[in-house]
This record gives sequence, C-alpha cells and structure tokens, in this order.
Amino acid sequence: MELLLNEKANVNAAGSDRRTPLICAAALGQLLATQLLLKKKASTRSVDDAAMTALHWAAYNGHTEIVDILSQKKGLLARTNIAGRTALHLAAMKSQFAVVELLLRKSMPLENRCLSGLTPLHYACMADNCEVTKLLLISGANIEAQADSDQRRPVHLAAVRGSMALLNLLCDKGASLDARDTAGDRALCVASRYGHAAAVQNLLDRGSPVCLPYGVRSEEDSPLCLA
Repeated sequence: MELLLNEKANVNAAGSDRRTPLICAAALGQLLATQLLLKKKASTRSVDDAAMTALHWAAYNGHTEIVDILSQKKGLLARTNIAGRTALHLAAMKSQFAVVELLLRKSMPLENRCLSGLTPLHYACMADNCEVTKLLLISGANIEAQADSDQRRPVHLAAVRGSMALLNLLCDKGASLDARDTAGDRALCVASRYGHAAAVQNLLDRGSPVCLPYGVRSEEDSPLCLA
C-alpha cells in the first residue's frame, strides 16, 4: 500500500459502497495501515453508503487503538451515521466495553439519541451487557431515559430479555418498577408477556405493582393473564 501511495494513488478512492481505504483499514483493525493513511492525509470525514465514518467502524468492531487515534480528529465524535448513531451508540450496541470506556473518557455525550430515539444505555440493555450498562450508569447515564417510539425505559428492555443480572443491576441502581410504556406496561407486564418466569418472580419480590390502574388496560392484559 505504501508503494501505491508513493506513486500518487488516490488516498481517498472509494469503492461501490463508498468505503475509502481508511474506512476499510479502521473497520478491519489494521492499525499500521490506518496510521499510514492518516500520514498521507486520508480524509477522516469520508463516509460510506450508510454514512459510517472510519471512527464509526472502528468503534463498532472494537478496535480501541484506532478509535483512540481517530477520536482526536476534530468533530468526529459528534458525527452520526444514517441511523443517527454516534460511535458510542455503536460501541454500546456491540458490547465493546474498552471502546465505550475510552469514549467516555473523551467526554462523549451520554444522552444523544439516534433516529429511533434510543440512547447508548438503551443499546447496552438491548445487548444484555451488564458491564457496559454499569459503566454508562456510573458515568451518569439517565436510568429512566424513555425511548421516543414506545417510551420504554432500560428496565423494560431488560424485562424483554428476561435478564436477571441486568434487572438486578438496574433495580439496585434505583430503576422505577412503576414506570409504564406507551402501552401502559410496567417491566413486570413485559417480562410476563415474554414468558420470563424467573424475571417475573424477581420483580414481584422487589415490590413491583401487580395490577395496572383501572381503565389503563383490560383485565386480560394483567401480568397473570399475559403469562
């Protein structure tokens, strides 16, 4: 590659998916190639057909050293892809703990929402990753953040998966068991709907209300009937 670059090859040439050499190198974790391309003034702002930068791909695939290098480039941390996701969203989605930790040290905003209205904490819970979830919470993420589409909070997402460890973490951190989504469901109702008996028992043991107020949903939609 160095020979080609020395022969004046286009350092920002893009393929059919609009991926440049730098995007490819970052996505594959090729540190030396990334460093060489940056030395040759490769554009860090180039995006592929999903509006993913080299930083996005490095974060998504867990290439911490490359994320560290690229995140020093002005303006990259705030960039979003076609779905409105930042590098932190992508790292949380893929349970890339080291990358999440690095981005948080660089003061990456915790409450940015993607186009689906989800924060990095939502993605960590959807991935059922207690370590990343705990890290985000310790860093100040809002445990009661509501998704824009259905108003589900992290505890609802943990209930969807029936994850005991994640539910315990969120409850121990003070997550509200009385919070309801747009359908009127508490986490208990969600866990029951998905057939997670152990999670239902756990939530009951923690004092979750059993019945919804009259008029919010029918009796057929009580946790007992949903199970």
